[in-house]
Amino acid sequence: MSASHAYGGDSPGLLGFYHYGGGGLGILGALVAADGFYGANIEHPADDEIEFYPVITSIPAGLELDTGEAGDFDAAALDGTYVVPFDLYRWGALLGSTSFSLVFGTGALRNLVVSNLSSAGTLSTVAVTVGAAPGARNLAIANLASAGSLSTLAVGIVPATNTGNGSTMSFTPSAARTITINATGNVFTANSTFWSLADPKKPRGWKDPDATVDITFDWGPYLADIVDAIRAGGLEFIVDGGLVAVDFTFVGAKCTVFLSGGTFGNGSTVTRAPVTCRITTSSTPPRIEDRTIFLDIEAR
Repeated sequence: MSASHAYGGDSPGLLGFYHYGGGGLGILGALVAADGFYGANIEHPADDEIEFYPVITSIPAGLELDTGEAGDFDAAALDGTYVVPFDLYRWGALLGSTSFSLVFGTGALRNLVVSNLSSAGTLSTVAVTVGAAPGARNLAIANLASAGSLSTLAVGIVPATNTGNGSTMSFTPSAARTITINATGNVFTANSTFWSLADPKKPRGWKDPDATVDITFDWGPYLADIVDAIRAGGLEFIVDGGLVAVDFTFVGAKCTVFLSGGTFGNGSTVTRAPVTCRITTSSTPPRIEDRTIFLDIEAR
């Protein structure tokens, strides 16, 4: 494989095992595609000099998939969601089993916002009608305003009232779980060891899958640099990895989302769930910016 190492004795990570020749044990973590199907499992720079390779264990019926060792891929399928399981190896030893999802079709959403539907929609491969107002995106049955059937039948929904500001909540944001977006230099800074800033552009925290926690994005330095503000209706949170955005709001430059859930990994595999905060400013034309942090879903 490309960019692989060859060893004439014990190979790193596999003491007592001998590996000869130029075949290598995989591809260096530094060369794994960041947006590839297993890029989220690589930690930079800690994994940059470690060799990895993925093995897809099965391909869902109807999905055409061509993958590269760096996690790059080409795929084609009919409308729908396809979950592809794979094993990830580190220095030739199994690190864990996990999966990635591919969604195809007109109107296919990464996270269907049931609470934001402005009219009845069809929860199937058919596109749903979604209101223009931004908000917290997640697929949460609890957000249905009335009983619904998750099938090809239409679901009756009360028109969305979300203005994109979030609700008015009575709480004090956690200082430890607040992360700051800077105007220059590193994208993020934090005043707490809750955040790992080994890669300051991809900060990581953690969350127990049974906990509900608040995460705050402080856009203060960024907005001060451009002398701008978040406009009314200009806040949106996008979550994945089994997370559910329970509620959200912003006060000044501080945007807070309350998160529950999260998909718990198996064995040594940790689910790294992304949380994106997207803002639209008051300027004309408006600026649109977003930043993403990651939460490792771990039992605590």
